[in-house]
Amino acid sequence: MDGIESCIDDEIPFEIPETWEWIRLGSLFTINPRNNIADDTVIGFIPMPLLKDGFNNSHNYEKRLWKDVKNGFTHFTNNDIVIAKITPCFQNRKSAVIHDLPNGYGAGTTELHVLRDYTKMLYMPYFLMICKTHSFIQNGMKNFSGTAGQQRVGKDFISNYLVPLPPVNEQKRIIEKVNIVINSCRHTLQKNLECMPFPLPVYDRIYDFTLFSGSFSEINTGGFNAFMSHKISKKRYIIAAFQKTFCKSVPE
Repeated sequence: MDGIESCIDDEIPFEIPETWEWIRLGSLFTINPRNNIADDTVIGFIPMPLLKDGFNNSHNYEKRLWKDVKNGFTHFTNNDIVIAKITPCFQNRKSAVIHDLPNGYGAGTTELHVLRDYTKMLYMPYFLMICKTHSFIQNGMKNFSGTAGQQRVGKDFISNYLVPLPPVNEQKRIIEKVNIVINSCRHTLQKNLECMPFPLPVYDRIYDFTLFSGSFSEINTGGFNAFMSHKISKKRYIIAAFQKTFCKSVPE
């Protein structure tokens, strides 16, 4: 794809299928764009509490007039990815693909980074998934700036982050399989909620380990189903281990 960085050989963490390529997010997305719309346009306004955390892809909004929020806030539109940049929201995975805004436009808290697909060809949930991985979060934390309690991940980290880019049909298929695992994991954990004294955010750590403890090198056209079967099997083992650790009694 045009615009891919050429000097990345020493940064590539693993091999990918021949139909994929390594590329920086900044070569696919406009980072933190601005909107230019009429002042009387009704838009969706998203403060931080209305952006869901964890492995959710969900948000709510408040209706506002553009003239009241166009200055001093972050801009976004439908199909943009928003990522919280401040601690602890970044670590808590406050991020989503924006959707169903009034007139397709929005604004929100200044503590967001925005990714807008300028190629108009990408499947955004795939890239949201990458932005929720343990690797992305841990590397972002290593690049925090600011004082304790007010640390933020910068725009340069987002722009320079190297990601594996599969064809669009593979992007969609990966997300379909990932959603199966997440929903299955959530269903199993919710069934055992009464015997799990730990808070709900711990579930996200289970999802993270279950889904992303392996590398993307295992996700390829030929071996994807086997890869996901392995992950589902691993998920069952992890849940059983958590039950034995935290539950008073576990049925045999």
